[in-house]
Amino acid sequence: MDAGRLIQVGPPDAVYARPVNAVAAALSGKCSVLAADVDTLSDDTVSVDLGQGAMPVRGSGLSAGQPRRVQVMVRPDWVAEGGSWSGQVRAIAFRGPSTDYRLDCGGQALTIALPGPPRYGLGATVAWELRQVW
Repeated sequence: MDAGRLIQVGPPDAVYARPVNAVAAALSGKCSVLAADVDTLSDDTVSVDLGQGAMPVRGSGLSAGQPRRVQVMVRPDWVAEGGSWSGQVRAIAFRGPSTDYRLDCGGQALTIALPGPPRYGLGATVAWELRQVW
């Protein structure tokens, strides 16, 4: 619901993975919204460039061969530690079984969730990669 209007109906996993807008995304869980150059590679794979080089990831929604500057949504669990992209830790939140890190990635804020207690301190550089975007 948004301002008393029903904005999306569906199974919880579908709303979480494919929200209809930023309000539905925020209501269904933590997420980061990032500006990216995106191009469709196949029915379920897109090339995403956040300014640190292009990376193929699971996603869809654009016409093939038409790269565009768009906003992509990234859930903390759609990010994996390691990889060719990096960001500096700006905030840390221990959540029990996992720790959330807010990274500065070239002027864009990204929240990632890594298992276990905090391993990185403020200002540390964390290498990461995307698994999925919407």
